[in-house]
Amino acid sequence: MDTIIGERNIDERTVVSVEKNSPADIAGISVGDIIISVNGEEIHDELDWRFYTADEEFLEIAILRDGREISIFLEPKGNDVGIRLSPLKVRSCGNRCVFCFIDQLPKNLRKSLYFKDG
Repeated sequence: MDTIIGERNIDERTVVSVEKNSPADIAGISVGDIIISVNGEEIHDELDWRFYTADEEFLEIAILRDGREISIFLEPKGNDVGIRLSPLKVRSCGNRCVFCFIDQLPKNLRKSLYFKDG
């Protein structure tokens, strides 16, 4: 990887590193760019990124750079574009489903078992 920026308190769609001479580098994606969409599909985090870039021959990537939206077209090498996004943040589920298995756990288990990710 080439350049890496600090990863605290940044949007999960932010490019934190670009591999030198990768398809992303050649196409002009830069550290600090924010990925908005891939082939028209909105991106929220690295999971979306991986899903919407998997097995695609060509990618149209909309990025936000300095407040402007830019479209970049590239051809990945296999499933590799050559970027890394900001680490995923843990999200808590706010739903109150009657069938939630977390709510059905017995009392007095370790705290981490009661966390509802979502």
